[in-house]
Amino acid sequence: MPDICCPLPMWRRAALLVFYRLIADPQGCESRAEKCCPFTENQMRKNERTASAQMYSDAESAGRSEHGAVTDNPARAEHSADTDTAHRTRAAEILPPRGSMPESDGDCLDYVATCLFGLERLVGEEIDALGYERTFTMDGRVGFRAGADAAARCNMWLRTAERLYASLGSFTAPTFDALFEGTKALPWERFIGREDAFPVKGHAVRSQLYSIPDCQSIVKKALADRLGGIYGLRLLPETGVKYQVEFFIFKDEATLMIDLSGTALHKRGYRAEAGDAPLRETLAAALALISRPREEVLLWDPFCGSATIPIEAAMIMTRRAPGCSRSFCSEEFPMFPPQLWRDAREEAADAERRDSAFETFGSDIDPDILGVAAENARLAGVSDRVKLFRLDAREVTTGGRRGTIVCNPPYGERMGTPEQIHRLYRDIGRSWSELGRWQKYILTSDEEFERYFGARADKVRRLYNGMLRCGLYQYFKPADKKGERKKKRT
Repeated sequence: MPDICCPLPMWRRAALLVFYRLIADPQGCESRAEKCCPFTENQMRKNERTASAQMYSDAESAGRSEHGAVTDNPARAEHSADTDTAHRTRAAEILPPRGSMPESDGDCLDYVATCLFGLERLVGEEIDALGYERTFTMDGRVGFRAGADAAARCNMWLRTAERLYASLGSFTAPTFDALFEGTKALPWERFIGREDAFPVKGHAVRSQLYSIPDCQSIVKKALADRLGGIYGLRLLPETGVKYQVEFFIFKDEATLMIDLSGTALHKRGYRAEAGDAPLRETLAAALALISRPREEVLLWDPFCGSATIPIEAAMIMTRRAPGCSRSFCSEEFPMFPPQLWRDAREEAADAERRDSAFETFGSDIDPDILGVAAENARLAGVSDRVKLFRLDAREVTTGGRRGTIVCNPPYGERMGTPEQIHRLYRDIGRSWSELGRWQKYILTSDEEFERYFGARADKVRRLYNGMLRCGLYQYFKPADKKGERKKKRT
């Protein structure tokens, strides 16, 4: 979780908690965030609706399109259609083929995959590539319909999603009575058994109902009333399987869901240790996907830290399923029998490409972190694809190869002073300008990055690193073609 003990406006600090409770880290962030933020829980609730509105309109005010790209400059968006087509093609290449597993018998379910803001399009393309039908896309979440097999396959394969949920239903809930009746009307017994536990959490954004504890109590009571009536119990034991129930109320529309992932999907199981400012695995995978990795092109992260970007790129290019080394809470749900999970893991093992010639470099100026990076690559099963070594980022050379730089350099938020960071940006801008036709994809929160780097990006995509609003500055057009374009304009 990013360090939020910083001099931010009250609404922005409130927004940090809003987002983390909703999507990013709902289980582990509240205690730390509340210690860091110098205002009370009552003040938080008072400012919550304003903060949420600011967060959800942030991307719109920046001119972001649905998939996070700044499109107000025609020159930057010149090749966006070609790039988007290439991304869809790439998603189809790195996931199992459509229909490689038959849907299970029974009715389809409504699913929701949540993600960091700006990654909705990538998540949608992954869902499409798995052969499922999308139903909606909104900030931070993508809905789709599929059979029970999707619970296993999507948990196993979605690289850029944070969690997977089963949606029980949606309804208008401007009042507590409406929330109670709407929740009670949903078929909870389809999932939750006579002795199962069903804790409740959730969030409300731009809605008349904004008191989270009160909403939790209402939803819990509605579930208990329905399940107690169905099972003939006045008091439900809640000693069995745990079903984490979550509500999301957006503009008075309530959606009730059950978590199918358990531990967040960005926790692949390979990163036992990380550096000072680790990049979330889902975001690292997104950066690699956006850069369009290719077999014959070297991918290099000169600020690799714990090597999350090189590892995720290697997993993508070898078709190694991100969830193949971990478990999921829905493996305990009777609705998703063990055979579904065995089939999904067999599919993942069969899909892996062991003959791939792809290679990725990870370098860092800190020799201590490279040992951590090497262990992470080993645990991820891609140590033979990731070459790690100590090198100053200013000293990157082509070595006569085609290459792409994908990196997350220091921002100055927690690593170095702004003056040091700007000096570094100037230095790498001068050094990397000698790399010829190499493409560069650089993630930073510094709004003046282009000024210090010394070159205007061909495209900027707005993303969030945790709660930090960033830009992915993309340099993919050869310098000679840029010169030709300028001449034509004159």
